[in-house]
Amino acid sequence: MGLQRWIDHHIHVSQFSRDGKPREQLADELLDVIDRSGADLRLVLSPDLPEVNRMRTDPTWVLEASRTIHQLTQAAPDRLFGACTINPHHLRESLEAVEICFGEWGFVLFGEMLQYIMDYDPAGTESVALVRRCAELGVPVQLHVSTNTEKGVEHFAGLMRMAQAVPDAKVILAHALGGAMSDYYIDQVQACGIPLDRLWLEIRDFNHPDILTRAMAELGADRLIVGTDWTTRIGPPFQPYGVLFSTDTSENPYPPSVASLVGFLREAGASEPEIEQIAWRNANELLGLGLANG
Repeated sequence: MGLQRWIDHHIHVSQFSRDGKPREQLADELLDVIDRSGADLRLVLSPDLPEVNRMRTDPTWVLEASRTIHQLTQAAPDRLFGACTINPHHLRESLEAVEICFGEWGFVLFGEMLQYIMDYDPAGTESVALVRRCAELGVPVQLHVSTNTEKGVEHFAGLMRMAQAVPDAKVILAHALGGAMSDYYIDQVQACGIPLDRLWLEIRDFNHPDILTRAMAELGADRLIVGTDWTTRIGPPFQPYGVLFSTDTSENPYPPSVASLVGFLREAGASEPEIEQIAWRNANELLGLGLANG
């Protein structure tokens, strides 16, 4: 049998190290993480905090952040894919970035929408204009919801207003599953009145099989995708893929690897076809990656 195929569509990378110096070998360092994963791992990249914080005040960084992502995907177009992060406060620059990212650079995801950092309403006029354009282009939209805090109630409400304002949008709840708010999101997705075939929930922390069991039973494996929120904040060498968000490798409660994450799905009762769905087939179809059976 070949390597387990696995698509993680929620990865944050920065061209800057913690001390602000440019990372000259970022593509090679990301490919090293993939090679060390022991899996057929594909990553969808979006900017991390150094770029996002610049984007808050400097409109030129809306496109500049995506340019770095584009350069990375060009280095490994079959393993690295692009996500377009914007700031609706800079609407003209954000609309320009959308057209370039999806019209010229082949990006596959709009997001992560970081309303809590950039202080905007995801259902505001500017946000809706951007989401509507992405819906016209057939691009799914990924919006932040809090994994572990009560802020998630507010975040979910904003996400639902956005989804209602753009009925054609395909909406992803970023890192919705694995934390303290998981049960709330499962409840609300079923009660919100928006068809489930428009909504997907990311699994961030796989080491909670009880949550995975409930989500598969009540929402279906076809609604679940991988979104671990892995970042380049430590290193290089970067932490192994599969480490929990904001956790040092030495403190991770399980050996960080795709094999461990697959093991949690099995522990949750997922069948082999359901594992394949969650591991890569759902994201492959949603993002239009066109990966054939491996």
